[in-house]
Amino acid sequence: MTHHDLLGKMFCAVEQITPLSEQEKELIGKYFTPHTIKKGEIYQAEGEIPQYLNFVIDGLLRKFIYNEDGDDITLEFSLTPGVFNSYDEFIGQKPVNEYMQALKDCTLMRMHHRDFEVLLNKSEAVKSFTIKIMQIMIKNAQDRVYDMAYRSAAERYQKFIERNIFSTNAIPLMHISTYLGIRPQSLSRLRRDFDSRKTK
Repeated sequence: MTHHDLLGKMFCAVEQITPLSEQEKELIGKYFTPHTIKKGEIYQAEGEIPQYLNFVIDGLLRKFIYNEDGDDITLEFSLTPGVFNSYDEFIGQKPVNEYMQALKDCTLMRMHHRDFEVLLNKSEAVKSFTIKIMQIMIKNAQDRVYDMAYRSAAERYQKFIERNIFSTNAIPLMHISTYLGIRPQSLSRLRRDFDSRKTK
């Protein structure tokens, strides 16, 4: 896929959130460069300061932490195409407390923080996009707290498979299990139940 094609995919997704003029597309496009990540690669580690705004064009990433028992807990999966960042830490240039890993080979379009700062001063669209992304993140966090507190395991799994563009079989069960807060045995049973309904 050419640089032009990658930008086109990115702009299509951005315009679902905020409109862009052709001049703004030309300006923003100058600052984004392609980057690839191999399946299994750790793209971001705990304690690092995120230097890039990442726009996932293709592939699948996850954020995760290790709890006090050393267990790997998945916090979030990327949606493609879309921004996938430790956004607050990127904006404030603060160390992250989470890891980011590729679950599939990934293609990103990314922009360095120094260029992001330049664009904030040049483009009202970038300012608008930044505000809306923060609003979306806050809403998603609120929804997740609600889901974990009030939705049943079956409801959480149903919502997950409706939102996730990849087959859940492409994601290791343990990652979905820790993300949804459902024990692996229970999740396996839910998966079988949902799969059997689809075949009827």
